[in-house]
Amino acid sequence: MLPLLMERVINEESYIIKTSRESSTKGFNSKQLIASLTKPMISYYFNEFLAEEYKISLDDKVGKYFGTTHLITLRDLIEHRSGVFDYLELEESFINESRLEDISKIILTKSQYDPPNKVAYSNSGYVLLSRVIEIITGAEYEKAIENFYKTKDIEVSFSKDYSNYIKGWGDGEFIMSPNDYLRFIKLPNIKTYFPKLKNGISYFSGFCPGFETLCCFNENEYFVLFRKGVEDSLFTDELLDLIEGISDGGPGET
Repeated sequence: MLPLLMERVINEESYIIKTSRESSTKGFNSKQLIASLTKPMISYYFNEFLAEEYKISLDDKVGKYFGTTHLITLRDLIEHRSGVFDYLELEESFINESRLEDISKIILTKSQYDPPNKVAYSNSGYVLLSRVIEIITGAEYEKAIENFYKTKDIEVSFSKDYSNYIKGWGDGEFIMSPNDYLRFIKLPNIKTYFPKLKNGISYFSGFCPGFETLCCFNENEYFVLFRKGVEDSLFTDELLDLIEGISDGGPGET
């Protein structure tokens, strides 16, 4: 897998790449917004920390934490099965001026009470999960995340001024280096928190204006790609197509 990816990205000027092999790499410790690559990290935090330390259940109803009658569960939020209102439909300026607590209330007010029992990618679900972290731990979600991952020797930071785009929360706000994200995808049981391609390769990608991210890994190889100054996600989309070609005897198979 990796030699093909190396060949594909080697001529790109804006990449920051880190693999399990010390080849064809640069900018190991250069930080950037990682967009939706935050989502597996939120999922990991709930499963490996809150469930263990605070004895929560992922089958807890969201209403338990927000004082509502919503039947949506934490698991529904994590697995994109909640069907909650898309907060990105709100005015960007309003979002950027709002607190996490207020945005969470708006999301729930505009959401149905029963989950739709189907998968639909949701940023809002991870905003609600960010607020649940605060309710459970009593700390700001950023500080809770930062402190937890510090125990794993993984540095996560936050800055509302890093991007000109919507500031976001647990749906895409983390700032990290490729080195630190590589440490994350090498944690025990990590494959549980990533979707898989048909060849069994785990992956996740993220995009917001100006930033594009991708990680993929199997038992022996790890690949993290961060790019800046981009206007779309076409590059990572092409890479994912290439990776899928590896699985069925396609042109990428080695």
